[in-house]
Amino acid sequence: MREHYDLRFDQVFGLLGQHEEGLIQNGQRLDTIESRPDQMNKRFDHMDQRFVRIDSKLDRFHWSVMAGLGVIVVQSVVMNLL
Repeated sequence: MREHYDLRFDQVFGLLGQHEEGLIQNGQRLDTIESRPDQMNKRFDHMDQRFVRIDSKLDRFHWSVMAGLGVIVVQSVVMNLL
């Protein structure tokens, strides 16, 4: 009878050990999931910096095109007056 209870005791504690291992794995998964928003924020910050640089380049290009068009308009007006 005692052997039966000893065997059952070992089975119950074996299941508890497996359950604890599962809890530890779930905790590790949660840690991984919680770190993902930080990683995404870093990526978004990097993308924002790239967009700012691209926007600056587009502004410079826009104004150089506008200046070039202004020169063409002024030249054509001067040529029409002559």
